[in-house]
Amino acid sequence: MGSIKYIFDPKNWRIVLEGISKKDPNETIYKVIVGEYDDVLSTGELCEFMSKEVYDKILDGSYELIKNPYCVQTITVLDKEKNIVPLYRDKIDVIVGKQRSR
Repeated sequence: MGSIKYIFDPKNWRIVLEGISKKDPNETIYKVIVGEYDDVLSTGELCEFMSKEVYDKILDGSYELIKNPYCVQTITVLDKEKNIVPLYRDKIDVIVGKQRSR
């Protein structure tokens, strides 16, 4: 039996790290707690890195959110035309940032 994952409603997400992309200094990247998992031996938080632009559009309803509790990437984001939107532009060298207070 695998972990049980819970994906929170986006209004309950929490940004825990804010920084900039190493490849694009104009792109703000967040590390966001989007849910939690419960396993036989441990429990913890589910986090995703995403750009500020994607985060804002999820919260304002411009993007649709699909929850994937059984996948490595726990959320998929779609635009109005149902195209998959990457959570951030550059998947390599993601973030240089500072911890946010909890």
